[in-house]
Amino acid sequence: MYDTSTFLQYAKKELKLDIKDSSITETKELIELGRLDRIEDEEGLISIQDLIRETSSRIDTLKVGLGNSVKNLSKVKINKQAFYVALMEIFINVVDHGIDNYVGVQAKESDNMLMLRFKNVKKLENRESKSPILMGKGIEYIKTTMHRENIDVHIIEEEKRFAIELYIPK
Repeated sequence: MYDTSTFLQYAKKELKLDIKDSSITETKELIELGRLDRIEDEEGLISIQDLIRETSSRIDTLKVGLGNSVKNLSKVKINKQAFYVALMEIFINVVDHGIDNYVGVQAKESDNMLMLRFKNVKKLENRESKSPILMGKGIEYIKTTMHRENIDVHIIEEEKRFAIELYIPK
């Protein structure tokens, strides 16, 4: 059995087909990326950026600003389903309680920890309430769910802004 790049090399040489070396190289790279993705999936590593995009895309009116710090994160080992549910809770509450359905996401990464910050502006009528991103049982649900995954949750409340920080061990 040949993989695609080996087949292309054989076809070029034996069948005298006009196949660019760059096409063969690109095919090898794609095969390697697929292999690495399978290994990461098997080890439970996920891309935070991809999961944020996937989750937020399910809410039509939500706008998410991903900072470069999020775009450059390495993959982490985390329970994808639990993290997805926590993200959905955050995003739904941004739409329900934040201004312009917008949340900014920033990250800080160290050797042993990854911190994600979700920050939005409070709606005027919610400025007196305790948690504009997460109303009712939402904050407790996220804290409980993330605690089971060894992820600390911190709340930062300012006069006009609200943030939730997730501290994910590596």
